[in-house]
Amino acid sequence: TSIQDLHSLRSLSLGSNSLVGSLPADIWSNFTQLRYLSLSENSLASAVPSELGGLPSLEELRLHGNSLYGTTPSELGSPSTLKSLSLHSNSLRGQIPTELGSLSSLQYLWLHRNNFT
Repeated sequence: TSIQDLHSLRSLSLGSNSLVGSLPADIWSNFTQLRYLSLSENSLASAVPSELGGLPSLEELRLHGNSLYGTTPSELGSPSTLKSLSLHSNSLRGQIPTELGSLSSLQYLWLHRNNFT
């Protein structure tokens, strides 16, 4: 059994471990019930997968304190349930997607310590 087989999973907290490598893009579609995802404070080095924006129940996404790079995917503006988005302390660049402005439930947005223009 793999973690991606846990279709009823509502909370996944893997923060402050010693995870290295990249964030996989192909496993997130199975987590339709996921409300909380934390992969913060690890050593992940990759782009933020746009597939994370396809999690229909997601309320809190914590990816801060890694080495994530590239631009922030506009798809992160899709989950209407998202209340908290923490991407600070990475190496993200470019413009902050305007789509984040359509997150009507968003209460907390942490983007500091990146390279946004």
